[in-house]
Parts: sequence; C-alpha cells; structure tokens
Amino acid sequence: GVAAAGPTAPPAGSYAKGLAVGAKGDDVTALQNLLSKLGLYQGPVSGYLGPLTQKGVKAFQEKYGVAQPGDTGYGSVGPKTRAKLNELLKTQ
Repeated sequence: GVAAAGPTAPPAGSYAKGLAVGAKGDDVTALQNLLSKLGLYQGPVSGYLGPLTQKGVKAFQEKYGVAQPGDTGYGSVGPKTRAKLNELLKTQ
C-alpha cells in the first residue's frame, strides 16, 4: 500500500464522501457509470442511488472482496468501497 498523501485535493472523478440509498448527485452518476462499465449495474444513470444502484454496489463489494452480506457497510459506499473505486478509476 501507498502511504496516504497530505491534505491534497482528491483527483477529479474520485469518490470523496460516503454514499447510501437516497444519495443524489455527481458522485452517484460517476458510481453508476463505473458500475455499468464493470457490468455490475444495468439501471439508468440517473444520479440517484436507489435499490438498483445499491444492488450494483453489493455486487461490486462481493466481486472485489470489500464486503459480504451481513457485513457492516454492505450495500453502501463507505471508506473501503471508496478506496477500491478510486483505485479502479486510476486504471480505467
């Protein structure tokens, strides 16, 4: 792992805050786009995190070993999920 950098601005298109069902905005749109690209989300890119997007988040967490059913944070975009999303964004 790489040591965390100082208080620098996150790179464009990175996930800086937690997301859960009911969240809206550009972060959600970016999440839906990435999940679609990974084949984990088939819903509309609406910028709204509803049940379909949550299903994609769960599939992402299981695929990448971030969280499993029953784990705290399963189905929401928390620190571990964001770290993995940001890691993937750099390689997209």
